[in-house]
Amino acid sequence: MKLFILMLIILNSMWVLHVEAQSVGSVVNLDFYTVEVGASAGNNKVKLGTNGIVEYLGGFSGAGIGLPGSFVITGTLGADVRIRCRKTITLANSGGTDSVQVQVGFNVGTANATTYANRVSCKGVNRGGAVHTMTGISTQDTVLIAGKIMDIPAGYGTYNTSNPSGLVMKFRILYI
Repeated sequence: MKLFILMLIILNSMWVLHVEAQSVGSVVNLDFYTVEVGASAGNNKVKLGTNGIVEYLGGFSGAGIGLPGSFVITGTLGADVRIRCRKTITLANSGGTDSVQVQVGFNVGTANATTYANRVSCKGVNRGGAVHTMTGISTQDTVLIAGKIMDIPAGYGTYNTSNPSGLVMKFRILYI
C-alpha cells in the first residue's frame, strides 16, 4: 500500500490573473490530506467537494475528509463579477519527477458548499465560469474550491503545486 499526501498550494500572486477594483483575501489551501493507494487498478479517483467530504474510487482510501480551498472576494457592493478558473492543476512530488493531475471546480458562498459532483466546473480562465453579485458579506462572497485527482502517482511523497513541475491554480475575476 502506498501512502502519499496531496495538497494544492494557492499563493495570492499566482492565482488571480485579472482584478478590476476588487481584492481577494483569506486564502485557504485545498488539501486532500493523506490518501492511501492500494493495488487495485481501474477507476482510481479522489473527489474533494467544496463541503470537505472526500469520495474515494478504485484503489484509493482515506479518512473521508479534506479541506476545500477558499478565498473571499471584496469589491463593489451590488456589482456582478464573473469567476473563471484553470481547468486542471498539477501536483508534483518534491523532486518534480512524479506528478498527478487534478480537475478543479468551485462554488460561491459557504451556504452552497456541496459534493464534488455539484460544483461549477472550471473551463479555463477565458471560458465559462459563474456570475456572482457582490453582497459585502464575507460568507456569501467566499469562493470554495473542489478538486478531483484523476490518476495515481507512481511514488510516495508529498505532492503540491509549489514543487518543481507543479502547475498552480489560477482564477480570473472580472466585473461584468
